[in-house]
Amino acid sequence: MLKKILFFLVCISWLLTESIYCQDFNQKKILADSLFAMGKYNEAETIYAQTLKEGVFLEQNVLKQAFIASQQKNYVAYLHYLNLLLQYKPKLSTAQKIYNIATAYELEGYEISDSKWILLLYYAYHRWIILGLCLLFLGWTIGFLRRKYTTWGAFQRNGIILLIGLAFSIFFINFIPNINEAVVAYNHTYLMRSPSAASEKVAVLSKGQKLNVIGEKDVWLEVIWKKEKAFVRKTQVYFHPLF
Repeated sequence: MLKKILFFLVCISWLLTESIYCQDFNQKKILADSLFAMGKYNEAETIYAQTLKEGVFLEQNVLKQAFIASQQKNYVAYLHYLNLLLQYKPKLSTAQKIYNIATAYELEGYEISDSKWILLLYYAYHRWIILGLCLLFLGWTIGFLRRKYTTWGAFQRNGIILLIGLAFSIFFINFIPNINEAVVAYNHTYLMRSPSAASEKVAVLSKGQKLNVIGEKDVWLEVIWKKEKAFVRKTQVYFHPLF
């Protein structure tokens, strides 16, 4: 009886918390949108940035942040928000816009290869892809179990195919490289060999350079720079992971 009461109280607490959070979020969104409509871009950007930092990605908000950055002539922030939009919904027009800006400022790392484009498409639609794989595997499993085999060899062959499909699905879901990226926000940003200010310096970057992020350690991001692992402080870059 006590366990049921505790479970009920936990559920009620969770529902109340979610309700309060949703109300607070809606109020913030309404306020930010009204500030944006009045042309008070700095105040609106502060609220949009806070929402994004909390892990809530809304395409219309990020579009407005990109617009604000372009109005403020902040090409680094503009590149960052365009890059987020490209990851969320890959479009050739967005990719071309990013490439043109990067080329104008002589920045590296913004070219998109065929393999990178496939990764972008995968992460944009990965939920549907994974669901499709699960349904396909489920259908194959049901068919495998219901089929009547006349020989042991046929049973083995179908079992091996099933295991290969399962192994491929597990690999496909768990071992696809991530595409989280950070954009350097300031000139003279240091890349360090390890997550410590006292470690060896790997490189000094100018603002606008893009880094592939492979992990996080406290106030540091683990990144790849010229095929080499390094660390950069989170405060020195624009970074909002989507995946």
